[in-house]
Amino acid sequence: MACRIAVPIMGKTIAEAKRQVAEAGKAADLIELRLDLIGGLLKKPGAVRMLVKACSKPVICTCRPLAEGGAFKGSEVERAVFLGRAVVAGADFADVEFSSSSFFRKSILSLAKEHGAKIILSRHFLKGTPAKKSLARLFSKMSSLRPFAIKIVCTSNGEKDNKTILDFVARHKNCKGKPKLIAFCMGRKGTASRVECAKAGAFLTFASLAAGRESSRGQIPVEGLRKLLHS
Repeated sequence: MACRIAVPIMGKTIAEAKRQVAEAGKAADLIELRLDLIGGLLKKPGAVRMLVKACSKPVICTCRPLAEGGAFKGSEVERAVFLGRAVVAGADFADVEFSSSSFFRKSILSLAKEHGAKIILSRHFLKGTPAKKSLARLFSKMSSLRPFAIKIVCTSNGEKDNKTILDFVARHKNCKGKPKLIAFCMGRKGTASRVECAKAGAFLTFASLAAGRESSRGQIPVEGLRKLLHS
């Protein structure tokens, strides 16, 4: 099956986020609500539920902490409550960082099981790309928690890093009994890896709604990425 494309939503206001949700519904296979990047959500608890319900495509909810490249500055308890609202509201997927506290992971995994959400267990490397053996060990450790999918995103400092992550995807994309794999490199030098890893069999990749709306460095606008994947 072709790699799916998720478009992140990160409006400066709830109203702007809702407009982006409607726009993304026309172009994306999945919609990612970046709860840490949408302005006003913390002040209006009902807004998370409203945005989840407004999505016409399957929803990934993410509340990324600073340490993994996100913007959430609160405690792990606050973050668990915040992401938990999305799970209870009916989000299809919840992104849980492998580096999260035991409390956070157990809280979200429990809610996900109760409400039928799938877990994407993620790890982000903001400065570079680990060696192939390190990535393989990490994949094995993350797999032991039995999530629906594993997301390992690195940062490219050059073609060597792009090749490392591409080889990793090719080797681990369909491991029998293992979770689905999402992997690529961020950064200007990692843009090509987003296309190559998707073509190599990654379960999912991410694209921006348009130029200037990227949630991470190196993202390609969704329409442009779709054309590249079919070229």
